[in-house]
Amino acid sequence: KLQFLYLIDGGRILRSFPLITMAANGDQDMKTMNLYTDLDRITNELKELGHDVASGAPIPSADIHKVTMMSYSGVDGCKDVVKTMAATAETQILDLGAGIGGPARVTAELAACTVTALEYQQDLHDLSEQLSKACGLNPGTGGGAV
Repeated sequence: KLQFLYLIDGGRILRSFPLITMAANGDQDMKTMNLYTDLDRITNELKELGHDVASGAPIPSADIHKVTMMSYSGVDGCKDVVKTMAATAETQILDLGAGIGGPARVTAELAACTVTALEYQQDLHDLSEQLSKACGLNPGTGGGAV
């Protein structure tokens, strides 16, 4: 699986930044690739930190990042991307294969920009939206949205 953040200006992709690279078998069903084998782990770890995702109550983004940043370079990698891109509130980023949205949320928060995170697998997408809402990002609204 390849995951990239893209710098887009006026609808043009100016530059792409790889976040993670993992071997993927194109013939393999996505659900058998074991990329996210236990989504309950995330909600359980947040419960251990005193947060209930299902309640809809706000959760500090730092706590969400602790359990959802699965890219090799973590939060520091997102900081490097934002710095290299010189991302601002006007920057629009497209994250393809966003999984549960860890890098997308961190990047949106750091740059206060719009990140469009696309994920093919519905269960990952749903959890990503829940987590984004819980840390104060507004999916689909622009301006810091994921």
